Amino acid sequence: MWSSEPPHPNWRPRVAVALAVCALGLAADAALVGAHRTGGIDRTLLGDTVDHREHALTVLLKGVTDAAGYPLLALCAVVAAVLAWRGRSVRPFVLVAGAAVGSAFAAGTVKGLADRVRPPQVYWLTVESGYSFPSRHTTVAAALLLVLAFLVCGQFRHRAAVAAAWTAAVAGAALVGASRVYLAVHWPSDVVGGFLLGALVAVALMGADLLARAHRAPAPAVESA
Repeated sequence: MWSSEPPHPNWRPRVAVALAVCALGLAADAALVGAHRTGGIDRTLLGDTVDHREHALTVLLKGVTDAAGYPLLALCAVVAAVLAWRGRSVRPFVLVAGAAVGSAFAAGTVKGLADRVRPPQVYWLTVESGYSFPSRHTTVAAALLLVLAFLVCGQFRHRAAVAAAWTAAVAGAALVGASRVYLAVHWPSDVVGGFLLGALVAVALMGADLLARAHRAPAPAVESA
C-alpha cells in the first residue's frame, strides 16, 4: 500500500526548498505585476501571441481550457478512487480535494488582493469575468496535476516512470497556462503566478501527507547488545 510506506529520509529539506522556491517566485512575479500592471513584457508577449493565431491552434487550446475544468477534476477523482481502493485509505481523496479547494480559494484570495484587470476584451477568444492575476485555471490545474503525479509516483519504483509522471504534470499545467494567454483572457505573468501558487498549494499538501506518513512509520528496531 502506497500510503503505509515511510517517506524518503530527505523529504523535509526537499519540501522546504520547494516551498521556498514557489513562494519566492510568486513574490517576484507579484512584484513585477505591481510594477507594470498591464504593460511591459506582458503586453509585448500577448501581442505576439495574438499576431500568430491559427485556426487549428485556436480549436486545440480552447479544448485545453475546457478540459482544465470539470474533466480534469473528474480524472483526478477517478485516480484517487482507484488508489484509495488499492491502498484502503481515504488519503488520495483528501489530497485531491485539498488541491481543488485550496487552489481555488488561494487564487480567489490573491485575485482580490491584486485587483488586476484582464487584457483588452477585443482580443478575447472566450468569455471570462473577474480579476486577472493569478490565472485560476492555471492555479487549479497545477495543484491537481502535481498532486496527481505525487499520488501516482507512489505506485512506481522506476525512475523513468517517476520522471515521466512529474514531467507530464508540469507540461499539462504549462499547456493550460499557455491556452489562457493564447485566448487573451490572461497576461503571461498571470499564468506564471498561477502555476507557482498552484505548486505552492500542492507542495504544502505533499508535505502534510509526508509528515503524517513519517509519524505513522514504525520506529527502527534497536538491536540488543
